[in-house]
Amino acid sequence: MKMLVLGAGLMGYAIVKDLVKDESISEVAAIDINTQRLRMLEESVKSEKLSTIKMDVMDKNSLLKLMKKYDCILGALPHRFVLHTSKTAIEAGVSLVDLAFEEEQLDLDGEARKNDVTIIPGCGVAPGLSNMLIAYGASKMEKVHEAYIRVGGIPLNPKPPLDYKIVFSVESLIEEYISPAKIVKDGKIIYVPPLSGIEVFTDPELGELECFYTDGLSTLIYTMKHIPNMAEKTIRWPGHAEKIKVLRELGFFNTNPVKVNDENITPRDLSIKLFSDKLQMKEDDKDLTILIVDVIGLKENTQIHCNYRMVDYYDPKEKVTSMGRTSGFPCAIMARMLVKGDVNGPGVIPPELALPPSKFEEFTRELAKRNIIIQETITALKSLS
Repeated sequence: MKMLVLGAGLMGYAIVKDLVKDESISEVAAIDINTQRLRMLEESVKSEKLSTIKMDVMDKNSLLKLMKKYDCILGALPHRFVLHTSKTAIEAGVSLVDLAFEEEQLDLDGEARKNDVTIIPGCGVAPGLSNMLIAYGASKMEKVHEAYIRVGGIPLNPKPPLDYKIVFSVESLIEEYISPAKIVKDGKIIYVPPLSGIEVFTDPELGELECFYTDGLSTLIYTMKHIPNMAEKTIRWPGHAEKIKVLRELGFFNTNPVKVNDENITPRDLSIKLFSDKLQMKEDDKDLTILIVDVIGLKENTQIHCNYRMVDYYDPKEKVTSMGRTSGFPCAIMARMLVKGDVNGPGVIPPELALPPSKFEEFTRELAKRNIIIQETITALKSLS
């Protein structure tokens, strides 16, 4: 197998680290516009299988020519590039597994089928693993009433002022804080304000945490219409949401320029710069990822609750962030399974539809080999007979 990775940031790094270890993969190429990131990737991975290429993915002709040389493409780029790279992969006739999801990708289904290409959007930890766990829990029930996701990447040792470190694209992070969140209530899609619905809860391993609504249901809104109640919340250390609300209300995330000393400055661009400088993960920083998925429904006239819980930590030996592990490894595993013919397709196939239950169990065994463990607890709540 020959794999092409788009992007050499934290996520791309984790994907490449995983792919080069696979004996069935003969070549891994990574592209990025940033020469320094590519150099760091080469120095960190140190594999003869790896080649790096400086390229602007918006250079369609060069990207198209390169894509045609590979068996599968793995996307680890910011959201603004997702639709373009998906369209280019379809034109190249090569399947793609992407960490990010944009609704416009769903419109590419017909063209992907026509070109015998499979596009799997949003295949990281959330969206991605979260979606698959909801589908897996739902497969154990005759009727599903509720499905909820709580997920977050947070520092192991939180520090002021925000008790947070950036573990993925800062642009995507700020978007989470300003975009209304879609949830499903009583069978209807409704919009709730971002950072609303703050819930404080205690995790048995991590202690007190908070979570709040974010727009993370992604494709579940379209693929799981039979579930009348669904929502996703982002997990942070307590107090984070209120601090971000203050910044938002003061206008730090606004996109309209303001004049400062005869210079026009966009507050959001300034915030992106300051967040990147002050909150970026450093070499001595450690992160963790927590994912909790709850699915409630009926089986044989009994109400049951399927709970899935995963807590993952920074890998000091491999120097891979937990967010990189829990996002990049699912993407890498799915790409392998796609090339081997284990994934449903062709077309634009959301992760929750990509694998039947038996194949998803194989998927989780692969995660377990990488020490990403998902705990399943099934509880009978009450009998309705």
